[in-house]
Amino acid sequence: MGKNIAVIGLGLIGGSLSIALRGFEDYTIIGVDREEETLRIAKEREAADQITKDAKKAVLAADVVILCLHPAGILSFFQEYAGCFRRGALVTDVCGIKTAIAQV
Repeated sequence: MGKNIAVIGLGLIGGSLSIALRGFEDYTIIGVDREEETLRIAKEREAADQITKDAKKAVLAADVVILCLHPAGILSFFQEYAGCFRRGALVTDVCGIKTAIAQV
């Protein structure tokens, strides 16, 4: 049975990461973004196996969640979706600046 990786944020870093992850066997890559233009570009470039605006559904299904958001976006995301992460899911990010996150 395959596993799911949710990439939250399909901008330059998230989109590139999502494309790179598409080669992992037995993993479905779910790309998530809220911007219509970003979703359109991600679909054109086949950046993920599934592309959606529905972050809740993606997080509920994910074995691995990679947050590709700016620090304030990560905090907001956790506030909104804290109860949605699967037990045992790996959650990580690509954010280089952790000050805002560490202060919470």
